[in-house]
Amino acid sequence: MSEDSAFPEGVLIPISGLLAVVFAVLAGASAPAALSGAIEGIVAVVVFAGASVALMVFRYRHGERREGAATEDDAGGGEE
Repeated sequence: MSEDSAFPEGVLIPISGLLAVVFAVLAGASAPAALSGAIEGIVAVVVFAGASVALMVFRYRHGERREGAATEDDAGGGEE
C-alpha cells in the first residue's frame, strides 16, 4: 500500500471506471427528460455527463502516474 493513498494499490482505477460508466448510464437515462424541455432534466444530464468525463480524466491521469512509477521501478533493476 502506498503511503500517499488511503486505498490499496489497484483499487482506485477500476472503481473510478465503474463510476464513470454508472454516471454515463444515468446521463443517458435522464436524456428523455431533458428533451422534454424541463430545466431539471437538462441539469441532471449535464451533471451526470460531467461527472462521467471527470472520472474518466481522473482514471487516465492516475493510470499514467501509476505506469510511470512502475516503469521507474523496473528501470532500477531491483537494486536496493
